[in-house]
Amino acid sequence: MSDIKIETEGSKIYVTAPFNREANADYRQLQGRWDAGRRVWTFAGRDIDNVRGALRRHFGRDDRPTELVDVRLRWEDGEVIENDESEVVWGGRVILSRRYRDAAVRLGDNVVKISGGFYERAGSMKYPAIGEARGETVIEVRGVPADHQDIRESDATVVDSGAIDKQALREERARLLARIEEIDKLLSE
Repeated sequence: MSDIKIETEGSKIYVTAPFNREANADYRQLQGRWDAGRRVWTFAGRDIDNVRGALRRHFGRDDRPTELVDVRLRWEDGEVIENDESEVVWGGRVILSRRYRDAAVRLGDNVVKISGGFYERAGSMKYPAIGEARGETVIEVRGVPADHQDIRESDATVVDSGAIDKQALREERARLLARIEEIDKLLSE
């Protein structure tokens, strides 16, 4: 995913990352400044390792390439999703949100609903909430860092992303090479 970037200009670094309240608090602790015109956080270049550490804590990755997986989250019918919260942050980003009590639940970027859903209203006018799952509800969060702590700490299911099974390929290669050797012997007779 390219939603996290670090650019260097002179002695400053400019960080683009998804919105996250807790991460923003950490950026301020690192003397980061929000540049509204460029829509980036600005830091002293010498703080790049600390900034990358904050990014990994909150998003499970920084600006460098990392293995990403798709993950399914499941709730039973009537199960409360993040009690009294108007948004669910999982895998380092907002995956579900409800702006108003009577508004529909919104899915975050790279999040799709597989089954089920959410009730039309939840919470109060002042404090909207995600509420309860309607039916067995399954969502898929795509592009989550494979080593993100939320995967380890929840009942998330990593979706088979078609990853290459290297051991199976090695075994198939050995069988094919053995067969080629047999064919070469038969042809040489």
